[in-house]
Amino acid sequence: MKNRIRSALIFVLCAFLLLSAAACKAERAQDVSDTIEYTEYDFLQNSGSDYKIVLPAETLYNERLAADEINSFVFEASGIKLPCVADTDVEYSADAKLIILGNTAFNDKSGVDFSSIPEQGYTVKTVDSNVFICGENYGVLYGAYDFLHDQLDYEMYAVDEIALARNVTDLKLVNFNKSDSPDILYRSPSNGDLSSALSQSRMRMNGNIWMTENGNWVHNSFDEFFPKSKYESTKRDLWYSLDGEQLCYTARGNADELALMQNTVLERLKELVNKYFGVNDYRGAISFTQEDEAPMCTCDACSAEKQKYGTNAAAIIHFINPVAREFKTWLDETYPGHEVDIVIFAYQDAETAPVKIENGQYVPIDDTVIIEDNVGLFYAPFYADYLHDFYHEKNTTYLETFKKWSVISDNLYLWTYNASFINYMAWFDTFNIMSVNYKMARDFNVRYLFDNGRYNTSALTGFDYLKSYLNAKLSWDVDADYAKLLDNFFLNYFKDAEDPMRKYFDDFRTWMEYLKATNETLPGRQNSYIYTAENFPKQVLEKWMKYIDEAYEAIAPMKERDPQTYEKLYGRICKESLAVRFQLIQLHAAKYEASELEQMKIDFKKDADYYGFTLSREYNTLQEDVYSAWGM
Repeated sequence: MKNRIRSALIFVLCAFLLLSAAACKAERAQDVSDTIEYTEYDFLQNSGSDYKIVLPAETLYNERLAADEINSFVFEASGIKLPCVADTDVEYSADAKLIILGNTAFNDKSGVDFSSIPEQGYTVKTVDSNVFICGENYGVLYGAYDFLHDQLDYEMYAVDEIALARNVTDLKLVNFNKSDSPDILYRSPSNGDLSSALSQSRMRMNGNIWMTENGNWVHNSFDEFFPKSKYESTKRDLWYSLDGEQLCYTARGNADELALMQNTVLERLKELVNKYFGVNDYRGAISFTQEDEAPMCTCDACSAEKQKYGTNAAAIIHFINPVAREFKTWLDETYPGHEVDIVIFAYQDAETAPVKIENGQYVPIDDTVIIEDNVGLFYAPFYADYLHDFYHEKNTTYLETFKKWSVISDNLYLWTYNASFINYMAWFDTFNIMSVNYKMARDFNVRYLFDNGRYNTSALTGFDYLKSYLNAKLSWDVDADYAKLLDNFFLNYFKDAEDPMRKYFDDFRTWMEYLKATNETLPGRQNSYIYTAENFPKQVLEKWMKYIDEAYEAIAPMKERDPQTYEKLYGRICKESLAVRFQLIQLHAAKYEASELEQMKIDFKKDADYYGFTLSREYNTLQEDVYSAWGM
């Protein structure tokens, strides 16, 4: 009886998902540009324009980039370049036709209270013939992209897919009156396809907040602060754990050595700030985080701390709090008006928060473990189940851990996972949880979100280009219309192949819901292996390959009339096919004739090589893990 009930449940679930997908397609929301109002002023007329871009006399990098981006996309849309001038070199009037960026001499003309604009937020407002893009630094840049979105239909879906009006000769100025700001202040891209700073900016992402010497922004307590080559040979062995794999955050209980360690960190923090601020690069964080996948120190002093507070994290907090206080004093005196977080990890052996329950509420065990305001607590629930959101019963422990940390820190960073790091050639279905988890991050006032995907490769399959797009959109606005985002992506990224590729995607997600409903023990950790013949039967994979074949057929007419777009779309379809083809070879090899299987392997390697796929998992290559086993 139980199995019948489960089967009925699964049937209803699958039917619901399929009908929901169909409904989304039938009721596709129109782009917001449909509701845009225009003024009487000509932004473009007869392939010309009277508009100028105005910048403050003293500009920040992102303000200059905003001007460059407006000019670049206006030129791409119309062939027109707009003059760019300083506010000191132009007169303001009702009919001046100016695009005014940032904190200029004309602020009072905008009617906008600049002091009320949130960090990284902006207001875009039309006043007579002029447009004000109000904000500071990042806010001006993001406002510029919003200006382009409404004025020229700009939208970035991927590094190689930017929607924009083309061949525009005549266009009225939009009547702007809009404000926006991100729900999560710092939004780091998840995959390597957005590795460049410009691509991140165009997606309104800005995860590059870290000051480092060697580019190592996590797991860097040795590399950035205490390299063994420098300190272990100078009899500072008390600074390292008994096994030498981590720092000893108590210096084995030696107060003098502990003070020297803390002063070493303080001086290093100052060096990094001086290096970056000295060239006007005002980043906001320095990571001081333990080494990866190594146990914490078990010396008597560290063990005593753990026994008293119930966690290794207490020793780290006690170490960094005095450093943070001295660092803040120095920063306020040396660079007034600037803030920098020292970021520590709640991770693996130091994931547990030092709190207790009193009167049914979490409270700090004592005042010494309340984290200083300028220390960021970076929670990384490494072992959570990422096939389910944090409100699911499988993740109760991790949600409670986050709640506990929020009791002793108001400065929270969050590291989640959205890829299978042991199989880069497969899907990892976090599509259904992204919106929920990002809302949770917003509700916890998370300052920085890193939803860790395939960070070390730009060659993606399993719809991870879509995941990069959703990552950008949902971390900016966690309440964004998820169905509309999917519709817009498939329409613009796959174009003529939209329908079959959407069917493949919807069927994949339906299948994943089926797997979760029928297998309560299905593992969802980022290092779990779920890719078995039982979980992905041959007939399911072949059904997905039929959708791939239909996608190729859908773009076939473009081969003659638009070969450039055809090649681009062919590549996108081919990349998405690799996940299916890989699993057919790996999981169902015995079901093919030897000659057919051999050709499948040859074709797979040829396409994977052509499109830049080299990794089979996080640190291993396809050559060493796969092709060698295939005899190739």
